[in-house]
Amino acid sequence: MSAAVIAKCTDTKTPQSVFAIVRKEERSAFPALLEQPDALVMVLDGVQDPGNVGTIIRSADAAGAAGVILGHGCADLYNPKTIRSTMGSLFHLPVIEGSLEQLLPQAKSKGARLLSTSLDASLSCYTIDLRVSTWLVIGNEGQGISVATARMVDESVFIPMQGQAESLNAAMASTVLLFEAMRQRN
Repeated sequence: MSAAVIAKCTDTKTPQSVFAIVRKEERSAFPALLEQPDALVMVLDGVQDPGNVGTIIRSADAAGAAGVILGHGCADLYNPKTIRSTMGSLFHLPVIEGSLEQLLPQAKSKGARLLSTSLDASLSCYTIDLRVSTWLVIGNEGQGISVATARMVDESVFIPMQGQAESLNAAMASTVLLFEAMRQRN
């Protein structure tokens, strides 16, 4: 292809000259995710930055999570930046898009504990047992989790920090939680 055609097909400055057209998979991995004992699942509630969404998927894959749930308001899973940020993990890990108001109660009914982060929490992420079925809920970069999702959460934890940073971004907070869960489980 000519450079002009390649430029129309991508938004990167120095793209690879390899392209593919693929069909989105239609089957839902959600029922299988519900049946996994002691599943570790990452839940995104309105995470809008495609780089954060992709990085969280990549971290979930690296930490051995069972899957990732993208609630409404999250960046498009098929945004080029999201896909690039997953570094291929999108093809190794179930990623489910849907309404958290519908999906999370089903997870709770199967014994999953919903855990979120909060600067106001009294429990450290290093003192809570993450070996049981745990669905880690991360909220929007500026607003946190929605009021509706917060009503479903069982517990909130904070990530201890020694420096002067006010908080971590969504991808970094997710990675800390995922790798603490991996450490406890191994």
